[in-house]
Amino acid sequence: LVLAVVMVMAMGTTAFAAIGDGGTDTTGGNDLTFTKSILMKNKNASSVREPNIQYTYTITDAGISTDTSDGDPAYTVTDSSGNTAYVYSVVSEGVALTTVLPTSAVTVTFADTNSVSTSEAGVETSKNVTFTFAGSAFPHPGIYRFLVTETTNVTKESVGIIENTGYSNTMYLDVYVKGADGGNAIYGYVLFETNQNTNITSANALSEHNKSNGWCNGDAAGANYQNQDIYETYDVEVTKTVNSDTTGKNNQFPFVVTLGTNVANKIDVAVTNGSLTTAATPTLSTTDSTVINATMKDGGSLTITGIPAYAATTVDAVETNNTYDVYTATPTVNGTAETATVLQRNDTKAISQLSVAAKNLEKQTVAYANVMTQISPTGVVLRIAPYAIMLGAGVALFIVLVAKRRKQNDDEA
Repeated sequence: LVLAVVMVMAMGTTAFAAIGDGGTDTTGGNDLTFTKSILMKNKNASSVREPNIQYTYTITDAGISTDTSDGDPAYTVTDSSGNTAYVYSVVSEGVALTTVLPTSAVTVTFADTNSVSTSEAGVETSKNVTFTFAGSAFPHPGIYRFLVTETTNVTKESVGIIENTGYSNTMYLDVYVKGADGGNAIYGYVLFETNQNTNITSANALSEHNKSNGWCNGDAAGANYQNQDIYETYDVEVTKTVNSDTTGKNNQFPFVVTLGTNVANKIDVAVTNGSLTTAATPTLSTTDSTVINATMKDGGSLTITGIPAYAATTVDAVETNNTYDVYTATPTVNGTAETATVLQRNDTKAISQLSVAAKNLEKQTVAYANVMTQISPTGVVLRIAPYAIMLGAGVALFIVLVAKRRKQNDDEA
């Protein structure tokens, strides 16, 4: 790969530039790439879906003034070696923006069809933003400053994204141009947040101007960068245990779980019966709420992953007894037991509405425990009842016969 890059540069073709940690690129070339990322957070470290959002980045001329008394540009940049260069505007130099940057807007897309990793601290999911300049079209050597603006196709709040404190939707891009055979060429880039309309030196460039490699985690130290989008999610799990005979343990009990917010296209649902095999295929209905239908037997679980934390929602879980047996059902919500209910056939047991409002939450857990308390006329009791009655009658008859025999013996005596 290194040899190929060297050969490409030697042939005079366009080199590929990427803004790295510290907000600078020194490889030059016409193609510039920076990073856009979303920090994905979930305390359960689940794999979740990306939010649906498009980001558009537009580069415009920064409008750096050149109207000074001596005719030189108003601002300069000085590097650590003491070298100083003026900061120019291509428009002020009489060149149209489209001449040096034919395509000034680039869009990147995050979509709920993509599943990505999370953690409690957050895992970045990233996209590259690439612009192509025409280096030879710059009017002369120097530093040219541009404004980069971020816009979105929807509000971030509507898809569950929150911005880090101090977030800015604008940054500045300095393009470093040098003289070259046959014209001019780009030899470096610097991306930074704050344009203070003052001279920039190596001492203040990072601390005062927040250099970064894009709208992401920023420079390597991370202390001076704030342009980070955050997407927080949490999970809900409904579990099932049955204390009964084998028939009851193998029965698939119907469940309906309703989320009070329409998040059907933002979540993933998995159902197991305790042995990591699919017990049922949930169906999602998209209305003002999200309804999940499933069945579970003893040892089963239904896990809803990636509920956006912004969606202050409620969770209703309802179990139906579809057997002829009678159970006492006791759900436990996040470790707290609710009131037990005796379920006859086709009876239902719903938890009290679980309200979820806080961000970056622990996994919410609803555990249903069914205990067989009595048996219907077609159940196990009927199968053993005749024998129990016969046994009781036999014992009673035995007692009567023994008593009668004792009386006879007493009379004979």
